[in-house]
Amino acid sequence: MATRLLSQLARASALAAVMTLVVVGNAAVAQKKPAWFVICIDEKDAKTCRIVQKLFTEQGVKGKQRTYGKVLSLTVAYGGTPRQPVLVMDMPLGVDLRPGMVLRVDNRKEMTAPYLRCTGEGCTSRIALTPPVLAMLRRGSKLHVGFRPFSSNQTLVVDASLIGFSKAFARIR
Repeated sequence: MATRLLSQLARASALAAVMTLVVVGNAAVAQKKPAWFVICIDEKDAKTCRIVQKLFTEQGVKGKQRTYGKVLSLTVAYGGTPRQPVLVMDMPLGVDLRPGMVLRVDNRKEMTAPYLRCTGEGCTSRIALTPPVLAMLRRGSKLHVGFRPFSSNQTLVVDASLIGFSKAFARIR
């Protein structure tokens, strides 16, 4: 039991350290591809498509930029009956599940969402893209996604670009 607790605390500390690279200091969020890209199972059928943005920590090491790992993955796809768009957010392992996560477009009102599940890849949260939320995303320039590492009271915020969101979203309708 004590070993498991120590392991969880070590993971939470590691997450906090990685997130510190993203939020403060000289590290930046790396985007090697355009902010939002389209992925389709069948290019001829928009119903098989989704748009994705993945954010990684990156830090200069000996004059070269080095990528350390995924911090946030955002996916927008249609699903359900009736078919509606949803935003799925994947955070790293080690987040505090109890408060859920929070997101905000630019300086607009915050929205909260619970975590749905955690796997070996990270913890997932989802919100329905209602017409008002979708309008905010289309008009916005930044999506601020906040979550807390386990055993921390500080919310860490990762900024995702909304530049190109509207164009990419139009391809999956």
